[in-house]
Formats: sequence, C-alpha cells, structure tokens
Amino acid sequence: MMDELLAQLPEELRAEIERRVAEGEFRSATALVEEAIRYYLERHRPEDWEGYVRKDVEWSRRNAG
Repeated sequence: MMDELLAQLPEELRAEIERRVAEGEFRSATALVEEAIRYYLERHRPEDWEGYVRKDVEWSRRNAG
C-alpha cells in the first residue's frame, strides 16, 4: 500500500513534470516525483550531512581570525 502526499508546486515545476511525462521519460507524475525523492534521499543521508557540518565547524575554528 502506498501513502498519499499532497504537494503544492510552482507552475514552472508542474509544467516540467507534465512535459517529461508527455515525452515518455516517466509513466506518470507520481513516478517522476517518487524517483526524484528517492534520488534526493539516497544522496543526502543524515550521516553525510553530520560529517560535512563537523568538518566545516573544524575548518572555521582553525581559520578564525
């Protein structure tokens, strides 16, 4: 079973989704949004952000004037 999510999108984004579906790149707007969210989540894991923030803070401390 799949949950439903209601989202408000800017007109330009909605039009791009419709264009890509019409061109056959995705079978539906739902399929495109599902793939986009999966892609984002796989590449933005919390542990990756924690490491990035930690390194940024360490760099700032070393280079503080």
